[in-house]
Amino acid sequence: MTNNLCGTPLCIATEYQRLEIVKLLLQSGAEIDRPYGAGVTALIVAADLGWIDIIRILIEQGASIDISDDLGATPLMAASQQNHVNVINLLLEKGASIDKPGPNGITALRIACDHGQLDAARVLIKHGAAIDAVDRNGSSALLSASSHSRADVVKILLDNNASLDLVNTDGMTPLNCAASEGNIELMEWLLDAHAEIDKKNSYGVAALASAAIHGQLNSVKFLLERGASIDLPNVEGDTALLMAVWNGCTEIVDVLVRHGASVNWVDYKGWTPLTKAAERGYPQIAEILLQNGASIDYQRPKGETSLNIACQHGHLDVVVTLVHGGANIELADSQGYTPLIIAAQLGFPDVVQFL
Repeated sequence: MTNNLCGTPLCIATEYQRLEIVKLLLQSGAEIDRPYGAGVTALIVAADLGWIDIIRILIEQGASIDISDDLGATPLMAASQQNHVNVINLLLEKGASIDKPGPNGITALRIACDHGQLDAARVLIKHGAAIDAVDRNGSSALLSASSHSRADVVKILLDNNASLDLVNTDGMTPLNCAASEGNIELMEWLLDAHAEIDKKNSYGVAALASAAIHGQLNSVKFLLERGASIDLPNVEGDTALLMAVWNGCTEIVDVLVRHGASVNWVDYKGWTPLTKAAERGYPQIAEILLQNGASIDYQRPKGETSLNIACQHGHLDVVVTLVHGGANIELADSQGYTPLIIAAQLGFPDVVQFL
């Protein structure tokens, strides 16, 4: 922000903390709010660097306290990003707008939180900063801290009653974010603060499913221990197990099944965990599902079985697993195609030879 020798004389004097030169320039009629570069003024430079004596002079001489650079950063935002608590206090004492947002809707508190500046965050909250202010993406300081695994920031925000119920435009809740990142400590704090463990985001995905989607095994185990509903479907009818299968997360599939997830759940398009495993080509997952009671000859709306589907994609390992598990190799789909016919038509000779 400040390493630019092509600024105005006042900005350069400010950057190099030349207080007497700053006074002389102001006495000589220097434009106090004249910007340089990306719209940076002397007050923004001073706030960024923490030069409090120069800040006092600039404010006394009429510098615009809420002026913004081209990116929308105010002096208060600059001080918050750099954790200059004394500067923050002075700017607020002199009337700086504590919740003035930048073009993207981010406030000084959000900037402090995003940069892990805990002292700045505490001071801003103490002065009444809007703790649940959201940016243009609907993300609050708590949502942002949760998505970046900033547990220390989350703790401060929770201690000051930040809302646990906000959902950003990506449909994420703080608990969703923490589960996706695999941050157990953060999830524990959120749940201890009474976050709803089964609260769904705008896509119908609860924390357990978020953990499963992102392959966070420890998050899955933790949420199950804390009582998460195991078969909670999203807007497409997919459960955490179906999502784990889709992403090939074998260990998570095993954990979910052992905790009682429905192996024969059918989503709104007629997919079961086993048919998804067959399509994606995951023999180990198929084996786990079969060992735990998956319906091997279940037929989707057009009559496709898991074996039909595995043959469509040439997944020989899955075909072998299904046949050894007792799949009916003569069961045809609604068009009359058997697994053998499908494999032959689609050109999978290894599958044909095995069948």
